[in-house]
Amino acid sequence: MAAKSTRRKTRHQVLVGIIGTVCLVGSIGLATLIQGNVHGREFSPSNFQLRNFSFWEIPLVHLQVRPIRRSGSMNSLASYLIAQKLIQSPQNGKLPGNWHLVKLSRGTLQRPPSDAEILVQYLEGDLGTNWRDWTISHPKEAAILWPVVQNLAQRELYVLLPELFRLAKKSDDPAQLQASIRTFLIRENLQIASDLNESGRSGIARELLAETLLEYPDSQPLQEAIAALPPPPPAAATNAQP
Repeated sequence: MAAKSTRRKTRHQVLVGIIGTVCLVGSIGLATLIQGNVHGREFSPSNFQLRNFSFWEIPLVHLQVRPIRRSGSMNSLASYLIAQKLIQSPQNGKLPGNWHLVKLSRGTLQRPPSDAEILVQYLEGDLGTNWRDWTISHPKEAAILWPVVQNLAQRELYVLLPELFRLAKKSDDPAQLQASIRTFLIRENLQIASDLNESGRSGIARELLAETLLEYPDSQPLQEAIAALPPPPPAAATNAQP
């Protein structure tokens, strides 16, 4: 009797285990079906290309269960900018190596768009058509604007772009546009660096100012701002030496 009772108990435990496993697998499968589809969009400042991506993952643990699928596209404005050499692009058919997230959705949950969406809005749709027309009709101003746009995109300073486009739109004189852009970028980078320094991120502030100084090496305010920053830590200073 004891042996029979033990066998029944064992069969019951096995059955419960099987049912539990089936329920667990079913729950994971259902959750993956509902919330496991991840899809989004990326932007490359290297050549202004956009690409969509998607894959499947197990929700909560974010364990990827399917390979990433990507499909790229190039709108007419970006193609024109490359053809006219108004922006740089990878040579010899090389693919862009730098991508910035624009949008990301997990199942029914969508994250707010990232800063890269700011530039994407200027490249696509009616706004993109308008800026393509402007670029064609203002070749000298376009040769000033678009390299700066690409530089800011590469540095992920997308928040500065709306004012940059506004300056370009209201200017019909290349020299005036160049001067306006210079004044604006130096002022804004000084302010951003000051905010970073006050929040204890003087290293990032120094990097930001150094990048801006490469564009405007004769700017005394930039030189003075870098000199006024706290010195980098000894380790950072040592690593910076060749």
